[in-house]
Amino acid sequence: MAASDNVLRIGDFVSLKVLIYNSYLSAEGILVEDVYAEDSIESFEDHIFQIYIQMQYSASNEYEEFKHNFNGDISSVHDSSTLKHIQSLKRGKENEGLLNDMFFAQKSGNEVSFGDVIQLRHTRSGKFLTVLPNELAKEERENARMGLSADGNVYSWLKILPRFKIDRIGSAIASNTEVLLKVLERSTEYVHCTDKVSVLGKTREINSAMENGTSFRMSVYQRVSDVCRDNFLLSGQLISITDPETK
Repeated sequence: MAASDNVLRIGDFVSLKVLIYNSYLSAEGILVEDVYAEDSIESFEDHIFQIYIQMQYSASNEYEEFKHNFNGDISSVHDSSTLKHIQSLKRGKENEGLLNDMFFAQKSGNEVSFGDVIQLRHTRSGKFLTVLPNELAKEERENARMGLSADGNVYSWLKILPRFKIDRIGSAIASNTEVLLKVLERSTEYVHCTDKVSVLGKTREINSAMENGTSFRMSVYQRVSDVCRDNFLLSGQLISITDPETK
């Protein structure tokens, strides 16, 4: 991994800035899972996302669909064969998660190119930026709502497309480049920032809109190669300071 180059890589921590509003894609994430564009930099950690691989969810979907047959409550199941099937589906989901983690570790440091499918993991909460297809946006009711999801799903898959014609599909993406984020499972929809300011007057809603994508300037905040080094002191890291005389 070349730490000195200017190319975005899998695992990098980035900010996504909406230039026309001088705001950043942001979320609180712990208590509230809404996503929005905010111009304040007082709590900049809310604006930081990690570039993640396109994770697989087939086993997770199978497990969740089976749970749905019991209205999400499988604690009332007592049939032995059904219980065995549930345990098998649960193990499949867990193994799928381990494989996703392994592939992420293997691909960390790989260049990100236009046309790649990624996921954006909110650093503070560890949750993924996701379209909520069954919910309408709060401000623009014609669009789908976006929020954070603990595990993510197929609606967390985002295809990075160039904002300008000078950039080509397949070419590496440099830091500070403007990009469009297309929702892979909803082929006509893009991540979109509303023009309307919220009632509080501080943020703008982020949603999924048809053929009306907002461009984001994706900039490196922290390199994944730096995180892997034990001798680097990183922003946000907890430390202790000891007086050498009194200890």
